[in-house]
Amino acid sequence: MKNRKNPQKNRVEEFSYNDEIVYTYVDQQPGEEYYQEDTEKPLDPQSLAIRRKKQQNTILITMLCLIAALLIGVIVIKQTIFRLNNVYVVGVGEEYKAEVINNCGLVRGQDIFSVDAESVRRRLESNNQVAFQNLTIDLPNSVYIYVEKREKAVVLQWAGTLYELDGDCRVLNMHNTTVIPDDVPLVTGLEVNSIQVGKPLSLSNSRQLTYLKELIFELEIQDFKSQVTVISLSSPEDAYLELANGISVRLGNGDNLRAKVGAVKGCMGLSGQMDGELVLNVTIPEKPTVSVGVYRPTSVD
Repeated sequence: MKNRKNPQKNRVEEFSYNDEIVYTYVDQQPGEEYYQEDTEKPLDPQSLAIRRKKQQNTILITMLCLIAALLIGVIVIKQTIFRLNNVYVVGVGEEYKAEVINNCGLVRGQDIFSVDAESVRRRLESNNQVAFQNLTIDLPNSVYIYVEKREKAVVLQWAGTLYELDGDCRVLNMHNTTVIPDDVPLVTGLEVNSIQVGKPLSLSNSRQLTYLKELIFELEIQDFKSQVTVISLSSPEDAYLELANGISVRLGNGDNLRAKVGAVKGCMGLSGQMDGELVLNVTIPEKPTVSVGVYRPTSVD
C-alpha cells in the first residue's frame, strides 16, 4: 500500500552518447521525502505460531548447549582438581600419624567429595592407640583427621588379671599381676560379661557402664582423678569413692555428678581439720555432710 500524503516528485535526467544511455540521474526535490511501497503483508495466526515455535526451539537448544558445556566443565574440574592429595593427622605425635593414615582407608587421588567422616571413624575404631575425634575437608585436595591418644583412665581387676580402661571404657591393655597401680583409680563391683583387649568393656548392668563413663569424664574435666584411689559401683544407686587422703565419699546415684564432684573438691580440706576417718556425703551436693567413720555399702562384694 502506498502512502499518498506526499507523492514522490523527482526530476529524472538521462545522459547518452551515440544514442546509448550512459547513466540516469534522479534528483529528489529538497524537502520532499522518499516513500516506498510497503510490500510486506501481516502474517496470519498460524504463521505467527510457527515462527514463535521456531524461536522457542532455538532458545531451548541454546540453553541445553550451555548447560551441557557447563556440566562438562564441572566434570573436568572435578576429575582433575578435586582429588585427594594431602592427609594431615592432628592431635598425636609422629609415631602414630603413619598408622592413622594407613588405617583410615583414604587413597591418594580419590574424589575429595567421596571422603566420609563416618567411614574413617569406623576404620579407626580398631586402633587401640588413638581415638577418632573429627574430620574436615580443605578444598580442593586436603583432609585433616583429628585424633587423640587413648589414655589409661582406670584399672579393673577381674579373674586375677589387671585391665587398663580408657575414658570410654575401652580395654587398652592387660597385665597378669595383682599389683594395683597408684596413678589411676581402681574400679570395683562391676558385673563383667566379657573383657577383651581392644574392645569396649561389656557389663551385665548397663547402668554401671553409663555411671562409670560419666564419672570418669567429670573427674578428668575437674582435674580430680588423681585424688581418687577407688571407685565402687556395686550399687549404681549408692556408689562411693575412696580418696588418697583417707576420706570415703558417698556419691549416691548418677544424677548431677558435676555438682557432686565439685562438692567433694570443696571439702578436701576437712581431713586436716577433723580427727579420725571421715565419711563425706554429697548425695545432695548443695548440702554436703561429714561424719566420722568408714562408709561401705552393704552390697559391696
